[in-house]
Amino acid sequence: MKEEIQMEVVQIAQKILTNPAFLDDSGLLVKELHRLYERALIFHFLEKNLPETLKPNRENSLPQEKISEKPREEKPSSNDWEQIRAQAPEKEIVFEQKAPYKESHQKTLNDSISVKQLQIGLNDRIAFISHLFNGNTDAYNRAIEMLNNLHSPDECWDFILNKVKPSFNNWQGKEEYEDRFFLIISKRFG
Repeated sequence: MKEEIQMEVVQIAQKILTNPAFLDDSGLLVKELHRLYERALIFHFLEKNLPETLKPNRENSLPQEKISEKPREEKPSSNDWEQIRAQAPEKEIVFEQKAPYKESHQKTLNDSISVKQLQIGLNDRIAFISHLFNGNTDAYNRAIEMLNNLHSPDECWDFILNKVKPSFNNWQGKEEYEDRFFLIISKRFG
């Protein structure tokens, strides 16, 4: 029985170490570690409380019929579990979350050339679609996608003033939303 428990401990440990899913799911990892901990406690208990199996040697020889009889292995009962848990240390298993790995590197040419995407919050998005794009979500999405693909502020202003605004009545009476939209676009270019 001890050997079975020992093999189970090894198998659980190998499973934890070789399966990348445990790195992504901390709940799954904690569950398997708890299982490993229980099995290790059982093994420790059995190791401590069960005598070694008798091995025939010169000083300690048993009649042949006694050696051929295998001791009956029993599953641990609920009392055994209680004894094992009572001997377990009172410490709670605590997992520390490590800070993510940060690689410090200098900006490359690609980093400095790459253009940031527009960062538009949900409230602004709803207001722009409702007021500037007359409720047309597809037109709004196309305009934002086009703006994200332009590389300079001049290109963005030209696109908005000559393509977008004329399609939506030049945003007449919607100056407050227009100013907010321009502010967000200008933030993209620093």
